[in-house]
Amino acid sequence: MKKIYNITFSVDSSIENEWIDAVQKDFIPTLLAHQAVRGVDFIQVNTPQEMAEQGSSTFTIQLGFDSQEMLDTFLGEKEYAAEKALKERFGEKYLTFRLVLNNISSHKK
Repeated sequence: MKKIYNITFSVDSSIENEWIDAVQKDFIPTLLAHQAVRGVDFIQVNTPQEMAEQGSSTFTIQLGFDSQEMLDTFLGEKEYAAEKALKERFGEKYLTFRLVLNNISSHKK
């Protein structure tokens, strides 16, 4: 069964543009360099107005894996190393949480 590893980010609006740039130029290429990763989607989440008024935006990165074994290889080797540069650069200006999703089926028109 295909696996999706979802990393959700809450990003302070004061760093949002710089953070997006760093994610696209550095973080995503680092993720894609791991041979277990089959693809990466970078998505901005539409959040309620109240959250936007609190000064943050929400993003998610979804990584695709062909199997649990491939995901385990990534988690054991690269996950936190890839995010290290973001943490060093932006510190506590963003927060994350992670989920593993099972892709039951996909349907395309």
